[in-house]
Amino acid sequence: MAENKKIDGPKPKQRFIILVEGLVPAKIRFQTFAEDEQEALKQLDNPHLISILEKPELDLSRLIRKKVTIKDANTSLVKLIKNF
Repeated sequence: MAENKKIDGPKPKQRFIILVEGLVPAKIRFQTFAEDEQEALKQLDNPHLISILEKPELDLSRLIRKKVTIKDANTSLVKLIKNF
């Protein structure tokens, strides 16, 4: 009769998707064409008129988290929800 032997070892790593909802201090550089600075400021309301120049610069040390959701990357199964 075969015995079921459990092998102790590290758990296999899985891929998760982490969604953080909250306030993030960030700097984003935009580019737009306008006649003056007031028109350029108004164009921020229309995302079709602006383009992002580079990746946002995030200050994660000052992150104000409100809600974190962790999902399995291969399914839509939610593994953890935590509110701060």
